[in-house]
Amino acid sequence: MSLLTTFNLGGDVFRDEFSVSFDGTDEFIDLGSQDGDLRLSGSNGAIIAWIKPTLTGDDFQRIVDKSSLGNANSGYALLFEKNGRIKGDINVATIIQTTTGVLVADKWQQITWTWDGTTHFIYVNGKLIKSGTNSTQPPSDTTNMRIGTYNHSTGREYQGSMSEIAIYNKGLSASEVKTIYNGREAYNHKEGVCANNLVAWYRMGDGVLDTKQNDHHSTGIIGDENNTTLSSDLFGGKGDFSDPSYWTVSENPTATFHSKVEDGVGKFLGTGTFGGIKRDSILTLGKMYRVQVDCTSNSGSNVQVNLQNPYPSVVPAGRTGTFFCFFMASNSTTFQLFAPTNSYSETVTIDNLILQEVNGNAGAMRNFDVPYFIGNTP
Repeated sequence: MSLLTTFNLGGDVFRDEFSVSFDGTDEFIDLGSQDGDLRLSGSNGAIIAWIKPTLTGDDFQRIVDKSSLGNANSGYALLFEKNGRIKGDINVATIIQTTTGVLVADKWQQITWTWDGTTHFIYVNGKLIKSGTNSTQPPSDTTNMRIGTYNHSTGREYQGSMSEIAIYNKGLSASEVKTIYNGREAYNHKEGVCANNLVAWYRMGDGVLDTKQNDHHSTGIIGDENNTTLSSDLFGGKGDFSDPSYWTVSENPTATFHSKVEDGVGKFLGTGTFGGIKRDSILTLGKMYRVQVDCTSNSGSNVQVNLQNPYPSVVPAGRTGTFFCFFMASNSTTFQLFAPTNSYSETVTIDNLILQEVNGNAGAMRNFDVPYFIGNTP
């Protein structure tokens, strides 16, 4: 069976047609635990973002934050105060900050924070606003990372719209910053002046893998445009259920939960929260995945990916056909599907299960209310 293709919302690499709207309350993009290039460990670097802030809400709003405690402990953070001051923090220290009034409410502005090993710089719309001598670079800690809030607690939520966030492992020169700013709608970071140093690029609605949540996507995704590929099937074809020994099932027809693998299909029979069909130790914590399944019969239940938070639904209640969803492995390395049926007589049959890792540094959209991909861009 061929894989479904995940399409974006209609944007392309040469236009910026969408941005993400954040409500300033609880919405953010979860990039998970970072043990790779996004740490910017001991490296020069740059963070670039188009933002349209309201300059209301929390006093210290995060654009990008990788930390374990406040002030970017064990990581780094690009943030601003609602008085319009922009700040760059690394490992419990404010490394650089502008004066107040630099940001303007309800206007699109491109923010660049970059460092070259001796000096940190902040640019707004391609113009240097602040520089300061400081050799500090991010540490190697594998802390979690988020867009739109800080990682370790509630609060610090961004309010406004964001688009076109790029992260580099190189200190950008003034001419490079200006070239990227002048690229505007939209600058193609993958083919631009510093393409070889691009670590991640979030198009915030225009990316190849950017996907809305809907009746069976309970997790929206922001893909990393620097790597828009999917892995091969992690089940290696075993999702055709021809080999029951590959799967662990909760087979107990006298209890309130019951699942089986037989006759070349997976079956959920009766009520139950834990009536799962699972494969242990196949996921990596903090990574994004795409799961696809054929539902060949369904008398009323939905089918969910269990053991993660939240439980993403891949098959809507009572429907048959081919469905897919994205989820982040946030709680467990075990992949498990279950069907929380409403009566003991309900049954669901599945086949052709495919699991793929989303490559690059993709993020899961958390707590978003619709509409959140909006046609409001720089």
